[in-house]
Amino acid sequence: MAAFVSGPLVTRDAALFTDLYELTMAASYFREGTCAHRTAIPFDRAGAWSTSRARSKLRSRRPR
Repeated sequence: MAAFVSGPLVTRDAALFTDLYELTMAASYFREGTCAHRTAIPFDRAGAWSTSRARSKLRSRRPR
């Protein structure tokens, strides 16, 4: 069994960091003809949703 070796990212491994969301956004920009430089704000979509739901539940339980 080979040992895990940490090192610099090589080109052949870079595809592992592209997900369906990024590919979908790139395709929509290309289709709309807006292929200029884009900046995305990375965040954990599930985490953001969970935090939002938790906050709304806390608000609804506050005594009035």
